Amino acid sequence: MVLPSISTASNYEMEGKILLLPITGSGKSYGNYSDISATATVKSEKVKRSGLLYYSVRNFDINFDVGHASVRMNNLFGGNKVAGDAMNAFLNENWQLLFGEMKPHLEKTVASVFKDISNKIFERFPVNDLFKP
Repeated sequence: MVLPSISTASNYEMEGKILLLPITGSGKSYGNYSDISATATVKSEKVKRSGLLYYSVRNFDINFDVGHASVRMNNLFGGNKVAGDAMNAFLNENWQLLFGEMKPHLEKTVASVFKDISNKIFERFPVNDLFKP
């Protein structure tokens, strides 16, 4: 799958370190990601219920790469504008390092969400209704 861009808006709450730098804050977060490529591997089995065959996803793995990313986190360091702007600049200048650190966790989370969604669809519709011969 190839996605030209994704934009996100969310609430965040954070206290910790990013690449050894302390970071704290809570508020709105915005992200823009472009040139995303993803490959998913799905392992499923057919399950017979009430005389009909259904799929059940047993394993869902995903690997993705991002061509570019930019983020903006509001209210960092208790609203300290100078420190917040500096951290946002740092995050955007070093997004590739950050993405590399977060990638395994993001892939695991995205795979889990897609596995759940897939199973909700496959539990509801028999194989023959989803895929006509």
